[in-house]
Amino acid sequence: MVWASEERIEKYVEVTREIHNSCTTYDVHIHPFEIFFNPQGYKQDPDLKGLFSLGNIKYSKPTLKSLKNSLSKQERNLPNMHGSRFLQFFLRRTYFHTGPFVFRALFDLARIDKGLLLPVARGSSSLEQMDLVFQMYSDDKRFCLAGSVPNSIRNKDIKSFLKTLIDKYTIVAVKAHPNLTGIDLKELAGKERIEWILDACSSLNLPLIMHAGRSNHLPGEAGRFAEIENFKNINLRASIPIIIAHGGAYGMSSNEIREKVIPVLRELLETNENLCIDISGLQYEAICQLVGNIEIERILFGSDGLYHDPFVMEMRLLAALDDANLNIEESYTKIVSKNIERRSFRWK
Repeated sequence: MVWASEERIEKYVEVTREIHNSCTTYDVHIHPFEIFFNPQGYKQDPDLKGLFSLGNIKYSKPTLKSLKNSLSKQERNLPNMHGSRFLQFFLRRTYFHTGPFVFRALFDLARIDKGLLLPVARGSSSLEQMDLVFQMYSDDKRFCLAGSVPNSIRNKDIKSFLKTLIDKYTIVAVKAHPNLTGIDLKELAGKERIEWILDACSSLNLPLIMHAGRSNHLPGEAGRFAEIENFKNINLRASIPIIIAHGGAYGMSSNEIREKVIPVLRELLETNENLCIDISGLQYEAICQLVGNIEIERILFGSDGLYHDPFVMEMRLLAALDDANLNIEESYTKIVSKNIERRSFRWK
């Protein structure tokens, strides 16, 4: 990767150091667990507080050198093999270790102060996942917790369900993932489901983070439910921030981002002042297109950790800002700090 030269990376590392010394920095998009298979069975490490593992494989703490080296390797994408043993193994390995100890180590290297954890509820209304993430993270002030609405919750009960999550787990936002939870935004029922969630979030002052883009590893049409074109069907005007995750570009090709994503994003942002995007989980080329076409004030930093390292995502973003001939210190400060603080997150 041309942009990831040693000289440029050293330059960007210095930028993150200076910005971290002058303001609070945030990552608004991290996942405490693997969201596709939701592996169970995490155990607390007996020696390292905050480290949870699925087995006995020893945890290796990342170093700045190892993360720099990863920038010179092939960018990793999820294999396009839904339900395969290889895909499940790949994702299980990615999340074999989790917990605040793991994220603190990554945040220290990336110079990120605070992170927003995004569990994704599937079909059941069981709160076991929320119980576990709250148990793991509630004592660590670097992390805030979002909630998610399972399919089993009726539309009319969404507000009371979210109120329960506020009271029990102190959630500060809500994550919606139409592709994974089967909310087809092309259909009336899917549109109404999201609008019910949005209305509940508005009444409870909870920002809404919506997955946007294509999930190519899901079967059938489900992977296309949250394509950005479908967002035009929804009434997105609200008193709360709505974050279009992945800039609407997840799983989209460069041509599709240019021809299909950017025009719709610009239209949505122009007509809805409460909308913004994050750049979580995107490759360098996709981020370049977003920072070159979307005003910096509407962009937030999210990494999509642990699927993508926060440090690697920072380097991609800084390189994209640099190559767009923007003032990287000023633009990056807005994206990783000021833009987020202007939104109504109730950070600890």
